[in-house]
Amino acid sequence: MSKPKTDDLSFNLNKARYEVQRFGITGFQQVKKEEAQAALAVKLGAKPPKKKYLNYKLYQEVKRQEKDEQTAREEMDREMGFGQKKTKETKKRKKDRDDIVGFVHGQIGRYKSGMQFLDKHDVDKIKTTKLKKR
Repeated sequence: MSKPKTDDLSFNLNKARYEVQRFGITGFQQVKKEEAQAALAVKLGAKPPKKKYLNYKLYQEVKRQEKDEQTAREEMDREMGFGQKKTKETKKRKKDRDDIVGFVHGQIGRYKSGMQFLDKHDVDKIKTTKLKKR
């Protein structure tokens, strides 16, 4: 008696799943069968079918209705007290030791073509901060 090869006895789960899906598709009505076959083809790597053509004016009307429904839903929620947005508390930026008072991240003055320009009030602020540190 010879031993059977392991290839003959191996059970491929993916192949079995595919066969079960194909068998299940056979029981559908024609329209449902075509949709299921297209879905199976996409699952196996085919390109999905293109969307059906819709007249632009009809599309605009559908979108307008969806927007109206959404606003009506939001209005109803607002009246019932759901979904009210809470105001965010502004977080104060923690000051570093190197920060200069009145300037964000040490940015002083303005830059124009690589040159830094300082106004009188910028210079005055720098002088006052130096005096405060002493």
